[in-house]
Amino acid sequence: MPLFYFLGGLTFSRRGGFKAFLARKAKTLLIPYYIFSLYFIAKPLAVILIPSLSSTFHSSHDYGNAGRQLFKVLIMGDGLWFLMAFFVGEIVMYGLTSLFETTFSMWTGFCS
Repeated sequence: MPLFYFLGGLTFSRRGGFKAFLARKAKTLLIPYYIFSLYFIAKPLAVILIPSLSSTFHSSHDYGNAGRQLFKVLIMGDGLWFLMAFFVGEIVMYGLTSLFETTFSMWTGFCS
């Protein structure tokens, strides 16, 4: 996982403006996050739709609170948290690089 973040930082690019950046990051990080989250929510969703299935699953999970488990996976990032964290990190990095670029260009303009 550290290699994932390291390589992501090496390939960081702000091209195309913020709207294009956000769309690109949503497509490459959030869509895979939600698609692979389907794997983590398959059993809880099945228990919500067909409650009698909870007794047939031989697992240590408590499927009595399947709604809470759906919230944890889809909103809180349980399981694939690193994709959501990387998305948020990329947005923060975009803001920081924009701020530093503006500050640096303003500073160099005063020094000339």
